[in-house]
Amino acid sequence: MLSGTGMLKFKEKFPEKVYDVGIAEEHGTIFAAGLAAGGIKPIVGIYATFMQRAMDCVYHDICLQELPVIFCMDRGGVVEDGPTHHGIVDIGFWRALPNLHILQPRDATELRQMMNLALDFKVASVIRYPKTDSTDFEVPRAKLELGKSEIIRDGQDLAIWASGRECKQALETAEILQEKGISAKVINARFLAPFDEQALLADSEKMPIISLEDHMVNGGLGSICSELLTNKKHQGLVTKGYPSEIVPWGKTADIRQKYRLQPEQIAQDIEELLKK
Repeated sequence: MLSGTGMLKFKEKFPEKVYDVGIAEEHGTIFAAGLAAGGIKPIVGIYATFMQRAMDCVYHDICLQELPVIFCMDRGGVVEDGPTHHGIVDIGFWRALPNLHILQPRDATELRQMMNLALDFKVASVIRYPKTDSTDFEVPRAKLELGKSEIIRDGQDLAIWASGRECKQALETAEILQEKGISAKVINARFLAPFDEQALLADSEKMPIISLEDHMVNGGLGSICSELLTNKKHQGLVTKGYPSEIVPWGKTADIRQKYRLQPEQIAQDIEELLKK
């Protein structure tokens, strides 16, 4: 899987630092656990959708042992390879495990920052990113701190909480809303575990919350928001992501259109929410 995970150039430059275990997620995970137990900081590259095969190994051999393995999960989101390759169910698995941080970078610079941060963690971490463009956003960039979100656009009428590359869709949605006289705040969640609960609760007291993710709402960012706002006074919540069903084959843009995850559709749904 060196080609699929983008490791060929690294292998050429540092051949003694790369171990290709083949398509053997469980073995790769336990191998990494052994390396970590021996004092090495291993970085494991596996597609997000196939990490579920090694969930038991992550829990028993890494989380229970408090070993600082870093998992880089490519294809975190919908892809054009169909239901077998959509990386849209795994966050629910990882949120259930102790001693595991979940990070989602918005762009290339933040990915590098998260990698450097994860190298200092004392426990395991998951860095998820989609199979898409990673060009940096020309918006404010706050210092990266474990468990802290960042505001990338200010607004007063509602708050869009986005995870990872969905920040791009959130910013485009905010631009559409601005043309309609609606001021949208955009927050880059950055960390799904630990999550910035304090910031979300503060926003929810003042304005409606819209969660946006390239993942099933059930188990993902939408679930995090729902759980936090249960029995709390808030101004409303709309969760935008995929439902708990088999998402079909198709072009990414067409799939997003089907599930109303294009910026124009998100903006329309937000308008309807505000009318109510």
